[in-house]
Amino acid sequence: MLVYEGIDVIELIEEAMERKCEYYVPDKVVEELKHLANTSRGRRGAAARLALKYIQGRVSPLNLGIDAPTADEAIKEFAASNPKEWIVATADHGMRRALKKAGVRVITWWPGKHRFVGVEPDTIA
Repeated sequence: MLVYEGIDVIELIEEAMERKCEYYVPDKVVEELKHLANTSRGRRGAAARLALKYIQGRVSPLNLGIDAPTADEAIKEFAASNPKEWIVATADHGMRRALKKAGVRVITWWPGKHRFVGVEPDTIA
């Protein structure tokens, strides 16, 4: 939804990280975006279509090789299997908590400050 709201996600992540980064989008995410783009009307469908356009040429596809029911579950399993290698960007609070609990580095959107924050996992009690 951030791209739909006019936010350049890649530019702001690089600003927060203070460096250029390589970006990957899991195959499951692309599948979910295509499904939403083709079946949802209104804001959700428009946001999915815009996200698909936005990632073209900017983000490399990544086949996770994980058979999970949702993209979120696949990402959690994949990133947790090698938590030091990946930084996951998410705006989903539950996803962020689960990833941090697994020791995965996370960067997340802070709407009140209009910027991305995070990176190192913290202890979640």
